[in-house]
Amino acid sequence: MAVYTKKEQIYEGKAKKLFLTEDPDKTIIEYKDSFTAFNGEKRAEMSGKGRLNNLISCEVFGFLAQKGIPMHFIEKIDELRQLAVMVTILPLEVVVRNITTGSLCKRLGIEEGIRLPRPLVEFYYKDDALGDPLVTEDHALLFGWATEDELRSIKEITLRVNDALKKLFEPLGVILVDFKLEFGKDSSGKLLLADEISPDTCRFWDASTGDRLDKDRFRKDLGDVLGAYEEIWKRLSGDKKPPMNYRESGVDISAGDAWVEAIKGALSRRAGALPKSGGIGGFSGLHCIGGGRSIAACTDGVGTKLLLGKALGIYRGLGQDLVAMSVNDLVTCGATPLFFLDYIACDKLDAAMMGEIMEGVIDGCAMSRCALLGGETAELPGIYPDGGFDLAGFAAGIVDDGMIIDGSGVREGDVIIGLKSSGLHSNGYSLARLALTEGGLKLPLDSRPDELGGETLGAALIRPTRIYVRQALAAAAQTEAFSLRGMAHVTGGGLEANINRLMPEGLSAQIEYDAWERPGVFALLSRGGVQEDEMRRVFNLGIGFAFIVPEEDSDRLIGFLSELGEAPAAIGRAVNAGR
Repeated sequence: MAVYTKKEQIYEGKAKKLFLTEDPDKTIIEYKDSFTAFNGEKRAEMSGKGRLNNLISCEVFGFLAQKGIPMHFIEKIDELRQLAVMVTILPLEVVVRNITTGSLCKRLGIEEGIRLPRPLVEFYYKDDALGDPLVTEDHALLFGWATEDELRSIKEITLRVNDALKKLFEPLGVILVDFKLEFGKDSSGKLLLADEISPDTCRFWDASTGDRLDKDRFRKDLGDVLGAYEEIWKRLSGDKKPPMNYRESGVDISAGDAWVEAIKGALSRRAGALPKSGGIGGFSGLHCIGGGRSIAACTDGVGTKLLLGKALGIYRGLGQDLVAMSVNDLVTCGATPLFFLDYIACDKLDAAMMGEIMEGVIDGCAMSRCALLGGETAELPGIYPDGGFDLAGFAAGIVDDGMIIDGSGVREGDVIIGLKSSGLHSNGYSLARLALTEGGLKLPLDSRPDELGGETLGAALIRPTRIYVRQALAAAAQTEAFSLRGMAHVTGGGLEANINRLMPEGLSAQIEYDAWERPGVFALLSRGGVQEDEMRRVFNLGIGFAFIVPEEDSDRLIGFLSELGEAPAAIGRAVNAGR
C-alpha cells in the first residue's frame, strides 16, 4: 500500500478532520477528542476519545469489507487516522432501529426497550440548524437528495450492515440497539458507505447488565463515557490493548479540563462577591490596577518530575523548572515578571535537598530577571509519605494595557513560529515513566538508548525546562518590526491545545509536525509504546514556546529570534476551525 502524506485540511466537523493527500481521490481522516450532542448544543473534550473511535471504526470497517460491503475506508494509518476514498456525502442520515429507544420513543410515545420484529429504517435530512428532521424517501427523491436507484442501494447495504454488525457484536455480549450510517459517492459516482461506525454513531447495550456503552452516557450525564468506549474496544479487539496513554498512567486530561470549566462556572455564579478583574486568561490572569497598567499572575508546579529527581538524587534543576513553568506562562501576555514566590511541602525538612532546590529557584529567577520575594516551607508529616515532597510556584508581572498580547488579533493564515524545547520540560512524566522505566521498555535510568546519542536516560529526562522570558519580551518590544499577535507556552496538552488557548473563536492551530527535528527522547517514547496521536496530546515534541504573526512578518521574526541565538521554525498556521 502506498504511503500518503497529510496535506491541506479541507474540512473539520464535530468529530473528525479531513485532509488532502497526493491523490485527489484519497483523503486522510483524523479523529478528534470532541463530544457533541443535541446538534452541537452540548459539547466537551475528552482525551483519548478520537483514538478509540478510530480504532473501533477501523476494526468494524475491516470486518464489513470482508462481507463485501462497498465503503470509503481503505486502511488504518495509525491510532488516530485512517485513509479513505474521497467522497461527496449525500445529505441523508440512515438510521436502523432494532430496539425502541431515544427519539423514536419520544416521538411516538412508546415504551423503551421493545425488540422490533424487523429492523426499522429511517431517513433524516442532514441539517443541524433544522435539527436533522425525519424525512421520507419521497422527500429525498423530490428534492434531489438521492435517486431511486441510490435509495434502493442504500437500504440494501444498510440492512446487510445491520445483519453483519449484530453477528459481530452478539458473541461479545453487546446488543446493537440502533445505529446511524452515512453514504457518499466517489469521483466515478459509485455509492459507498462512509463516515464512521463507533459508539458515537451506534447505541450499544451490555447484554447482561443493560448498561449503555455508547454516547448516551455523554448525552444523559451517566458518567465514565470513555470507560464505555474502551469497553467496546476491549471486547471488539480481543487481546489487543489500546496504546499506552496518559489516562492509563493515572492522569486524565479531560477531567482536568472539566475542573477548569467548573471553576469558571463557580466564578460566574458569584461574580458580584469578588472585585472585578481581567478574568481567567489563556496562560495567566490579569488584574487592572489603574493608570493604564495591569498585574498578571499565575501559578504552577513541577508535577511528577519530582519523583525522577528523587530517584536520581538531582534536585537543582527542579527549582529552575518551578520558576520556568510560571514565568513562561506569565510572559505570553507581554507582562514583565516582577517577583516569584515558592511553596515547598514535605513530610520532613531535608536541608540539603531543599537547599539544592532553592539554588535552582534562584537560577530561574536570575534568568527571568525577577525578584525572589519570599516563600513558605511546610512540614506535613502524615500527609506526605516518608521522603515525599511537592513544589508550587507563583509569579506576578506587570504590563501596559495597550501592550497586552491576548491572541484576539490572530487572523486566518497567520504563521506560528516555534522555539526549541530542551526535552520534556515539566509535563507528561507520569506517561514517560510508564513507557520508559516502569512498564513499556523498563529501562534503567543509567542506560544509554541509541535514540539519545550517548546520553543517559536519566540525564535526558531531568534536563531543566527552558526559560523564554528574554526572547518573548524582546520580541514583544519590536512593535515597529512586526505585529506579534499571540504567544503560547507549550506545556501539558501539547502544541495544538496550548496554542488554541489563545485563538479567537472560529480559528485553530494547524501544526506541521515534520517542520522541525524532535529531540531523541520522543523517538524513545514512541518505541516505548506511546502512539503519535497521544504524543501530540501530551508532550511538547521539541517546541517549548510559540509566536503568532502575520505571514508577511514571519521572516522578520525568524531573523530577529535567530539573532538572539535561537533556531526558530515556522511550524504551522492559524486556520478556519470549521473548514
